[in-house]
Amino acid sequence: MTAALLLLLSLADQPPTKVPRIAKAAGITLGVTTFEQFQRDNGKGLTLAKLSKTGIAARFWYDADSKVLIQAESEYRSGQNHVIDSLNVDFMDPSNASIDGKRPPTIQLKKASLGLLSVLHAGMSRLEVVHATGSTIDSHEQSHAAGIVSYRPELRSAHMPAIHGFKSWRVRFDFGHDGLTGLKMWASE
Repeated sequence: MTAALLLLLSLADQPPTKVPRIAKAAGITLGVTTFEQFQRDNGKGLTLAKLSKTGIAARFWYDADSKVLIQAESEYRSGQNHVIDSLNVDFMDPSNASIDGKRPPTIQLKKASLGLLSVLHAGMSRLEVVHATGSTIDSHEQSHAAGIVSYRPELRSAHMPAIHGFKSWRVRFDFGHDGLTGLKMWASE
């Protein structure tokens, strides 16, 4: 009886989480997955000397199966962990997968963790992307979704005010002459 009560009390203290579909791609759930978790599963990403505006360097990986270059960034920390809140995914041939002349490590994402990448591929038209994702795309080639990921204590940043979590996700689809070339995703308060 006491163990069950303790379990119920611990569950009641857990922050709420409801993550929209557009928050998941390339093995990362924006606002939830940390660099530490992703690197534990996929190895350390390529970090360049160039730092982001927050002082946290972007990290890069290349997934050979889906032929995408992955760039993840984190502005906020939860304790010692960096919560990934921004993600760029670019479809490209392995021979072009380099950043400033350096090649990122090649990883093999699990099919179950692909998220949006399970329905997207290079060259898709805008209409195909709308049908595949079930999203609407505005005039800025963006799709928006609400959800909630809360943190107790709040998330900290060296250059931004502390926040209590994420409530909004956006994805911008990049199109070129030959269709879909990539996407940029981010989570915000």
